[in-house]
Amino acid sequence: MTIDFTEFIEFTEFVEFVQLLQYYFMSGSKEFTFNAIGATVELTGMALRAYQERQKRIRNAKIQTELAIQAKIAQINNDHQKRTVVVLPSQTHRISNPVNTDSLEKVKALQLKIPQIKREYQQLVENQLLDSQTVATALQQVETALSVNELTLAQTHLQLLDDARIVAVQSQRDQINAHIEYLQTRLQSLQPHIPKQIAEDLQNRITSYRKHDTIQEIQEIHIYINELEAQVEQIQIAADNLVDSWLEVGYDAQITAIDDGDIVIQVATHDCANTEMRIQFSGEKIDLLAPSEEHSLCTDRTFAALRIFHMQGYQLQWTRWDGNVIPPEWQNLYSNNDSAPVKKQTPQTRRQAQGY
Repeated sequence: MTIDFTEFIEFTEFVEFVQLLQYYFMSGSKEFTFNAIGATVELTGMALRAYQERQKRIRNAKIQTELAIQAKIAQINNDHQKRTVVVLPSQTHRISNPVNTDSLEKVKALQLKIPQIKREYQQLVENQLLDSQTVATALQQVETALSVNELTLAQTHLQLLDDARIVAVQSQRDQINAHIEYLQTRLQSLQPHIPKQIAEDLQNRITSYRKHDTIQEIQEIHIYINELEAQVEQIQIAADNLVDSWLEVGYDAQITAIDDGDIVIQVATHDCANTEMRIQFSGEKIDLLAPSEEHSLCTDRTFAALRIFHMQGYQLQWTRWDGNVIPPEWQNLYSNNDSAPVKKQTPQTRRQAQGY
């Protein structure tokens, strides 16, 4: 159904426009914008209080969730992030080596590498992978041995340092794998509720960190998942409130699917045909698809249900009707609180009113 609003307004010159909308032209598809994700809204009275109370509950829940996640991250770090100690010999014995040109060249080559070796191990110490005291002692013993041309003793201590480095790096990888496993668990729980593309992008981020064996950005992924979980929760709350609004005016309603992150609600407004509402994952838009013919009583209840939803703290704006842009002066039609209350109906009276 396509409406030319200019002709329609001329046709209704002597008729109240809103009444005609309510009783004759409310079938078909409609689009609403609203504020499920906590955007700034212009609400008053009961609707404003409901919005503020919901936001308070959401904030408290986010705090509790963040505390639980940080506790889990700390547990993983405590289990795996232990500074590896360089195992030093209890006593250092000088080893007599024949001093020849070859050994002297190797000693000089190692002495030239000492600054670089120190920087490498200092980085491991700063990353809390190696114990600073035993690293410093081992490096000092390497330098002392080289100063008196004790090549074998210096090489022995360098080997001990390298053994500790291997253990530390493996420990870091184990820690990263534990973090990855936790991220995968969170993604698996979240995946049915978010759009497929977002889930794939998130999986790619997790996989890329596994390949690079880095841990610095793990926290960023957790923060992103927190945001997605909060969004899913707010969409779910909005859907539950919308279902309750339909139930309050006497229609059976239920969530029937989560489709690529959108929540789909079916409302038994007609026999053998339902009104479908879809709350988009973005939390900014609701689509409504009603049967092609809508009785005035059903229209009244649609208005009543959406006004109840508005009073739960959602700023509804009707933006499109069968693809047509709604003029600004009519966009708040469904959030108009001046309408008379609608009596609840039974399935029998609903069928009678609709001619079934």
